[in-house]
Amino acid sequence: MVRTYFGSPAIVSRKTKMDPARPELHWWVIEPVAEALTVLEELSWHSTHLFVALAPPTGKQNHTEPEIQSEAEIDFFINGVNTIAHQRGLAKIPPSHVRSHMFRKTMSQLAGREPDSEIALGLQLKHAARRAFANRTTQAYAQMDSSWAKEFDTELQQAAARKLVDLLRGRRQGERVAVGPGAARLHDGLDKVIATIDNDPQLRAQIADERVEEALLADEFPNLHLGTVNHCMFDAPQAECQDELPEDQRGLAPLIGACQPARCRNSTITRAHAPYWAAEEDDLTALSKDPRLSPPNREAVFIRLADVQRITRALEEEGTA
Repeated sequence: MVRTYFGSPAIVSRKTKMDPARPELHWWVIEPVAEALTVLEELSWHSTHLFVALAPPTGKQNHTEPEIQSEAEIDFFINGVNTIAHQRGLAKIPPSHVRSHMFRKTMSQLAGREPDSEIALGLQLKHAARRAFANRTTQAYAQMDSSWAKEFDTELQQAAARKLVDLLRGRRQGERVAVGPGAARLHDGLDKVIATIDNDPQLRAQIADERVEEALLADEFPNLHLGTVNHCMFDAPQAECQDELPEDQRGLAPLIGACQPARCRNSTITRAHAPYWAAEEDDLTALSKDPRLSPPNREAVFIRLADVQRITRALEEEGTA
């Protein structure tokens, strides 16, 4: 059932985990989730479960089980894909142990790794995201562990280099490819790579090979963290987020929850980020006019709006340059 819990929409439910005696708990949700649960209540044939098989099992009088198991459904999906992969030109999914909690873990680490991800997540989940990031358990769950780290680092380095190739080519045409506090550093690094290529005949002859550009860019920007609303060229002494950490813990990695993309000298924003900043400006402008806001909250909204508008105005000027 949908209720209000500490001022935010929530549902009352019971996470049984094979133990139906567990107490009911409150789970914060947003409006689309509440609507989806309402639809599921109408569709489900089970008395207590919403996620069930399409139809109750035949020949049973008392349907106490939902007759659906996530692990069996995942195995069924993988087997189905692999059966027709050759007909569709797909690569087969490698044999491995895959379960739903692994998807949750991977997504939480993606959300916890990028310096701006909590902002993008907040745009989507609103109050639910604020509640989650205030929870110490959520923060610990999002921390990278050794079994994921190697593959994540490799994939992120490759993705960062590929993303920078487009910026490099724009910079070669004389474009101002980024705005924000770290834009000058990004432009200097791109100019340095361009000069390295132009001054080396062998490299200049391979300029059409993106792999050469990717390798040079990876060396020039070894600590680049790609993000949805900005890119972070992590340099600990200049990082705003490191001020929140004890002295002995600084310099290891960006502190996600303390990212200040409009203020930090590591932060750069490109045209690809512009729609997210424009959307946040619209949301904050509308929120600032809400008569229900308390004076302190309204002041906080105006402070954040000023930061956002500093970036949106710079992006508008770049677009007309």
